[in-house]
Amino acid sequence: MARLKFPHSYLMIIRKYLDEKKQKCFTYRGIRAWLYKHQEWRDIEWHTFERSIRKLVEVGLLDRKELSRNKVIFCWNENAERVIRKFLESVYGNEMFR
Repeated sequence: MARLKFPHSYLMIIRKYLDEKKQKCFTYRGIRAWLYKHQEWRDIEWHTFERSIRKLVEVGLLDRKELSRNKVIFCWNENAERVIRKFLESVYGNEMFR
C-alpha cells in the first residue's frame, strides 16, 4: 500500500467513516475499531493515524472537544470540508461538484 499523504488521505478516511456512521464526530476507539474491521485499512499503523488526528486538530482541520476528563471527541469542521472539496475538484474536475 502506498504511504498515506497528509492531510488529504487521512481526511478522506475520516470522512468515509463519518459518512458510513452518519455522524459529525468520532472517538479514537470508534475509528480504530472501524479501521480494523475494514480489510483495506488494516495495514494502517494505528499510532501514525492517531498522531495524524492530533496534527489535523493542530492545523485546524478537526475540532477537539473534551466531554469529560477521560472522554474526547473529534469533530469535522468547515475547514476540513473545504480542503476535501478542493482536493476532489482537483482530481475529478469542478463539474462533478456543481
